[in-house]
Amino acid sequence: MSNIKIKSIKILPELIGVELPPTFGGASGRAAEDLLEELGFPINRGSGCDLGDVEIKTRDTDAISAQTVATSTIQSIIEKEYKDSAIYKKFQKQLRIKTEENIIKSAEIYDFSPPFIQDLIEEAYNEGRKRIIQYYKDSNGCVDKIPNWVTGTKWGNFEHKNSNSWDFRIPNDRMEELEKMATSNFSSIFSYNNNSN
Repeated sequence: MSNIKIKSIKILPELIGVELPPTFGGASGRAAEDLLEELGFPINRGSGCDLGDVEIKTRDTDAISAQTVATSTIQSIIEKEYKDSAIYKKFQKQLRIKTEENIIKSAEIYDFSPPFIQDLIEEAYNEGRKRIIQYYKDSNGCVDKIPNWVTGTKWGNFEHKNSNSWDFRIPNDRMEELEKMATSNFSSIFSYNNNSN
């Protein structure tokens, strides 16, 4: 499954107009995966991306909460650089299914892999990771003493989910900006060189 590379997925007319369960507790996401599986797509139910190298995300257009990219243990965050992390793997390409009142209105692939997008998320990950490492050291490894919300940058933060799990989350308004970047012609017109290193 991990070797499958999705080059493109045409917007499936079969998805548009289908009703999904409410988004609470991930029910809409699971239903969307079930629907795609019924249409013949090989859905991965284990670790890694949902569909080859593409992560599937469902989102109601009225939602304003931060959007979760991936969940990691604190040990994984401490040990792994961004490009070795689940966050990196799940924020390359996404099939983003958008609903209004639980009805699918659009289903499109967004390519977040260009460096001018990845650099923003990597910086947010690194800043949050640096703070988590410091909190972990200061608390002598007591996870319960780490704040429930650890700031990265305006492009992403870590939120304590449960037990030893942490979500990397992107604020809604920033996610909308990233979607626009992913669908822009920037990378086909300009070359990008990050000189901050």
